[in-house]
Amino acid sequence: MDLGIVSGTYVMTEHWEVVLPGMFRKSFEDEDLVLTRTETEIRVGIWGNDQGATTDERARWFAEEAGSSRLDPVTERDGELLRVGWFTLEEGERVFEGFVLDDSGHVHVIGSSDDDDVLLAFLRGIRHHQGH
Repeated sequence: MDLGIVSGTYVMTEHWEVVLPGMFRKSFEDEDLVLTRTETEIRVGIWGNDQGATTDERARWFAEEAGSSRLDPVTERDGELLRVGWFTLEEGERVFEGFVLDDSGHVHVIGSSDDDDVLLAFLRGIRHHQGH
């Protein structure tokens, strides 16, 4: 279901928001937020830390799960946040997977775009909700 156009700062939950790198059409599929525009699709899932693991432990698990197929990995710390991501090739298409983690949980991003910088800017735009 198409829920219109979003841009600027978009509040995803009471804990997470993202500063969007442009305008996107918003919808939801299988409880995931889906943001699209020409040649770009980004799917977002938000999860709690039900294992009680540290951000570093969870980031390591996610990277290990992706295995050796990871291309151009990114790791960045921003205060309490840890951002990790990488690209993979799936059926000849470059696909981005990233995570923004803190002690309480994480935001999981999967996307594809004709411009890798849009996907990286999206990952870097995820932060704690300023009203939190």
